[in-house]
Amino acid sequence: MSEFIFARKSHRNKVLKTNWNWVMPDDAVMPDEGWKLHVSANVNNAHQILWQLEDVLFDLDLVFKFIPNKAALAQQNASGTQRGKFLVVYPREIISAFMAVYCIDEKLKKMHIRRSSSPAVPGERAVGDTVIYTRYGGFNNDIVLGPNGNPKKSPRGVISPTWIRDPWNYYQNDGSVNIHKLNTFAKWPKHPAEFHRYG
Repeated sequence: MSEFIFARKSHRNKVLKTNWNWVMPDDAVMPDEGWKLHVSANVNNAHQILWQLEDVLFDLDLVFKFIPNKAALAQQNASGTQRGKFLVVYPREIISAFMAVYCIDEKLKKMHIRRSSSPAVPGERAVGDTVIYTRYGGFNNDIVLGPNGNPKKSPRGVISPTWIRDPWNYYQNDGSVNIHKLNTFAKWPKHPAEFHRYG
């Protein structure tokens, strides 16, 4: 099968098809920037990864998208900066991101997926124990808010802009969360409407 589809028929009608397959829950809350998560795959393990993760992604009410077919994934993995980006998750906040990484990791470990199982995503930080990578950037376009609230281009190949604090040193692979530490990080913002024309 060359097209990537969900194993559950009830999930298939939730997909908005563009050049990516998008899933947006009815009550989805998606900031305009934050720590996006990339799950890496190759053409041989992508379908199994999707089937393994679909329940947890729906259960967590996450906005996510995935490459629609093997040909597109092969092309993606042959590129430079986009290599490995099979599935992209857009968490609501850092606690949501930590929970997503833990749940995705647990599912992929059952498949014996290791970091070496799929291409590394260039310019991103590996998190968890399997094939998850992250960087801070714009969710709707390549714009992030600068220190003074002005729109700035989100730099490619950089894990995060210099003014963004990195929370991932607090991530624990056992799923425990230090709420006090994470609450010291700024909430991920929504952008003024006029910023959406940038990028």
